[in-house]
Amino acid sequence: MSGGVNNIFVNDCSFIGTDIGLRFKTTRGRGGLVSNINIANINMSKIVGEAILFNMYYAAKDPIKLSDSDEDEPNYDIQEFTEATLIFKDISIKGVNCIGAKAALKITGLPESNFRI
Repeated sequence: MSGGVNNIFVNDCSFIGTDIGLRFKTTRGRGGLVSNINIANINMSKIVGEAILFNMYYAAKDPIKLSDSDEDEPNYDIQEFTEATLIFKDISIKGVNCIGAKAALKITGLPESNFRI
């Protein structure tokens, strides 16, 4: 995401054997407001990682860390809130069924910009 987006609808989808079910990703400095995300009636199975992932530290790396990977964790320090700080708010998740995933939901947000669900 870059510069913001709103009125996102993900409805009546099936995901089978993907690395991540639903993935929302961005990184610091992109700015904007991401709002009114509506997720409903989703069926998933055999998901390698998370069923739903929000990652504000995306760095074009594989989201499923391999056991032999030496990738560093991102720097989670608090930075100044500016116009380049991304904001996520108004997220609705209903009717999501998943059989087999590492985790149901993972949110890696910015300490200076909390998620508002």
